[in-house]
Amino acid sequence: MDIETQNETGYKALIAKANALLEQAERVRKEERVRTILSILEQMKAHDISVKELEPARRQFIRIKGEAIYRDEATGKTWTGMGRMPGWLKQKVQNGEPIERKR
Repeated sequence: MDIETQNETGYKALIAKANALLEQAERVRKEERVRTILSILEQMKAHDISVKELEPARRQFIRIKGEAIYRDEATGKTWTGMGRMPGWLKQKVQNGEPIERKR
């Protein structure tokens, strides 16, 4: 392999290409995000949905979906906030430890 070919495919060249691709990917992500937001706004307008209505709907969605709200950092165990409180969380409450909702 000659020096010119090595420079085109060498480590530094590959890193430069990777960085250029990451920058391009970020631009595309931002463009897609803007298009998605505009689409959501159009749907909200078409269905007469206000921003104030979104938070209660989001909470309901979390309950329906069963997304974890509490997480034990030590063990990774989670609880959705539905059903009986798990032992690891009861223990924290009994010990007076603060419990924080996962966001």
